[in-house]
Amino acid sequence: MQRSLRCHSTFAYLAFLSLSNGLLSLVHFSKWMFNYYFNVSFESFLLTCRLNRFLSDFLTHFSLFTLVCVNIDRARTVTKNHPNRKYSKSKFQLILMKEILVASILCAFHFHWIIKYGSEVSNGEKKVVLCDFHDSQTTTIYYYFLTTIYPPFELVVFFCLPLLINIFCTILIIRSLSMRMRTAEKFRPSKTNLQDKIIRRKSSRILSYFIPTTASKTNIHSCFCFQIQCRRHTNLRLKIGRTTRSLNKYHEENKTIDRQQSITSLSQDNQVQSTLKNTTGILNKTHRTRRTRDIHLSAMLISLNILYLLLNLPFNLHQTFVKHLYNTNADRCNIMFISLLFDALQQTFFTTNFFLYVLTNRRFREEFYNTIIEILTRCKQNSSREKPNNYRHRKQMRSSSFNLSVTMRTNSNNDNQIIWIPVSQNGDSAISDCDLTSTSPTQQQTIALINENNKSNQKLVMFKDISND
Repeated sequence: MQRSLRCHSTFAYLAFLSLSNGLLSLVHFSKWMFNYYFNVSFESFLLTCRLNRFLSDFLTHFSLFTLVCVNIDRARTVTKNHPNRKYSKSKFQLILMKEILVASILCAFHFHWIIKYGSEVSNGEKKVVLCDFHDSQTTTIYYYFLTTIYPPFELVVFFCLPLLINIFCTILIIRSLSMRMRTAEKFRPSKTNLQDKIIRRKSSRILSYFIPTTASKTNIHSCFCFQIQCRRHTNLRLKIGRTTRSLNKYHEENKTIDRQQSITSLSQDNQVQSTLKNTTGILNKTHRTRRTRDIHLSAMLISLNILYLLLNLPFNLHQTFVKHLYNTNADRCNIMFISLLFDALQQTFFTTNFFLYVLTNRRFREEFYNTIIEILTRCKQNSSREKPNNYRHRKQMRSSSFNLSVTMRTNSNNDNQIIWIPVSQNGDSAISDCDLTSTSPTQQQTIALINENNKSNQKLVMFKDISND
């Protein structure tokens, strides 16, 4: 399972749910496939008959209780005030232990199918396997348990109880999501709110001209009397300085100081606003992704619960009240055909869950797409590795198939003498015993190697003088 799926408990439960649904679909598909293509029926063998019934009931009830765990976990995380975003490794181990506990309880409960279900009846010539109950077993306690106690028990424990829990959890999930959507709409900035804020800012600026406020540098109040006080200060400076240069210099210095302070304040305000925008954008994005994830999961769980009610209710009702619906003289083939139809209707719930996950859950689509891409890339890498290996093998085969020949040119009549030399398998060197009684060093220098295609190939040829031996 991917690490990103283990980060959240709901996705971990959904992974176990998809695994159980896939195994259940595989069991039913293999049963029909062997019967149709290979003409091999599981009911004709006692072991396969018992194992098929055990696996079908065990995986069906395991997937139902895993769906209950998904709904409970989702309702618990949604109703929390401060839900955990990610879960640790120990949390996933706890979920794994819970699933193992549920599987062990169901395995112990359904183990009677492997021990007692089915029987072998002899016709005198051969034994016939009955993947059902025979008339001779009507007096046994096990037959009474399966026909009288087990159907209502299965209806209450494996259908009604999960259905009530799923409905209660769905109501809690819908209620919490509706409250979150209302709060999000309440605090979402709209156009009317922005216009009201702009009008308030303008009105506050207009009122600031009439309401007295304390200046930043001096204790002079910037009201209507501010102009009179400024005139008094300028007259005093002119009397003391007797020149206008000092006053102009003083005004220029104040202007430069005000400009520098305004620039620094603007830069600080811009930095603060940019950081606030970034943080608010990140927070809004995370809240938006969490909200969409919650909506997708809730929609998927609601659709799962609706399909669970519609597709499992006919099968459970028919299996529980089959004795009261039909007479004792009713045709057994019709009863088996109707039960088979309801069984197929129930199995559609487990087989369509995969497509339901793909359609409603965005995270499941992403993980499924990533796994397909990973498989394709691995196949492509394996094919690219095989190509150079095949090329090297072919090259070695070609080099091992060379038949070299030695061409020696004599000095007297310039005729060529060709000697075929056997070559070793690697083709890197050729060793042969040649009679070189009349060869000179110049003749040995004019030796060439030729292969079968009349192409020159540089090889090391060693000659041994055997005339002196």
